[in-house]
Amino acid sequence: MPDEHASPRRQDGALRLAFYLVGFVLFGLVSVLRYPRLDALRPVYDPLVLVCVSGGVLLFFLAARSTVPRLLSPLLPRRRALLVAGAAGTLALSCVGVADLARVPRDLAHPHRYGNDAIAFTDCSTSLFVRGHNPYTDFSLVACFARLHMDGRSTTPLRAGLFAHNVTSPPRGATVRLFALRAAQHARHPVEFEGALSYPAGAFLLAAPFYALGWHELSTFYLAWTVLAYLLLAWGIPWRARLPVAPLALANVAYWDNVSHGLSEPLVVFLILAAWMAYRRAWVSATLMGLAVATRQDAWLVAPFYLILIGRAYGWRAATRRAVVIAALFALANGPFLLQSPDAWLAGVLGPFRDPMYPLGQGVIALGLLGWLPLWPRPVYTLLEAAALGACLLIYARTCRRQPATGLVLALVPLLFAWRSLFVYFYVPLPLYGLWALIANAGPDGSMGDKKSPTQALVANAEGAWPRGAGGRFPRVPAPLRSPLRRNTVDVGQTG
Repeated sequence: MPDEHASPRRQDGALRLAFYLVGFVLFGLVSVLRYPRLDALRPVYDPLVLVCVSGGVLLFFLAARSTVPRLLSPLLPRRRALLVAGAAGTLALSCVGVADLARVPRDLAHPHRYGNDAIAFTDCSTSLFVRGHNPYTDFSLVACFARLHMDGRSTTPLRAGLFAHNVTSPPRGATVRLFALRAAQHARHPVEFEGALSYPAGAFLLAAPFYALGWHELSTFYLAWTVLAYLLLAWGIPWRARLPVAPLALANVAYWDNVSHGLSEPLVVFLILAAWMAYRRAWVSATLMGLAVATRQDAWLVAPFYLILIGRAYGWRAATRRAVVIAALFALANGPFLLQSPDAWLAGVLGPFRDPMYPLGQGVIALGLLGWLPLWPRPVYTLLEAAALGACLLIYARTCRRQPATGLVLALVPLLFAWRSLFVYFYVPLPLYGLWALIANAGPDGSMGDKKSPTQALVANAEGAWPRGAGGRFPRVPAPLRSPLRRNTVDVGQTG
């Protein structure tokens, strides 16, 4: 652990690592609190989850900064205690994660054990596309669930039809019974359920080649992208700092607790992470971000922060060129379906924004669901989300030269104010984004010039720089920024 005579930069790095570990533990507690042995905590579960999620997002933001805010400098003398607490909690969660991971092969032995409609939609749309159908016009919720042996527990109910008078989401039993009734009636698109393919075309286009080759279990397909994301992070750091990546991956209990039931977010998280890490390589980075934007709406929030970083680092002409590449890839993937069936494509892709979904989540909306605040109409939360997005963009535009890694965290802050603020929006990406932020702000060799354990090697020197050719390190020189690799200094649209 860092001693009392450590340099200020090393003290900052130690405290930021502590922020990351404590935030990681708070996210893990959300899943641990659901365990049957902790049923006594059920009455306070929702308030505890709200504290854990909002506190975790704040701590990941602080960990992503290259320096500790002056307001929190009194915590520097206590960094040792915070590191010990965070490390102990992370190790405990790693043990829980190992137990969860041990159950994954058993669960995956039963094909299509999907626990949500997101991955079911992706599975069925990919199957339709591989068989030559247009997923936006030929997708049927009832047929999809019948093929995957799923029932109404995994649906997203809408405030329509028989549910039109429900203010909050109907009980699960009512949802299951009504979906079974609609299935018996052979209803193709029951009005009470989200039944249109609600993702951009990249969601099934990227999975289609693997599906065509026989990889039909998409749970393992998306699990592979999570493993690749951690390998990508490990590849970009000094070897002495790689060992802690394994326990940090295992400690992501919220992920391992849900992975066997299907999580479709890891692919877009990998693409965003890789695009941000490769931001100096103009074509590679812009292509990765374009694929992310063409795959899921999650990336739509991240893309403006990415372009602000590029604009502030390389100039706005370079940012415009990358924006053109991103838009071109989105159009290339989605254009054919939009032209062939514009109504179906718009109804699906814009469905999450305009369909009458029920309020749900662990952000500000939870205060209304708990009765601590009034449950305002949906447009109020939309305005709050838009205001939060605008504020975060302004903050990042002012600070990205000094705090570049915070963009990935700030992009998710507006979701805390959304009408639907699900925990999955945070626990899949933030542990990876936060870990990369620590790496990006690390010193030349992950150390402070003395021998230390692999865990201590992650304590970053906020003003250092990576060795020549290392990925992910943000430069600290005025724009236009020059890559350590000479061949990477050419941006999109430049020649020579």
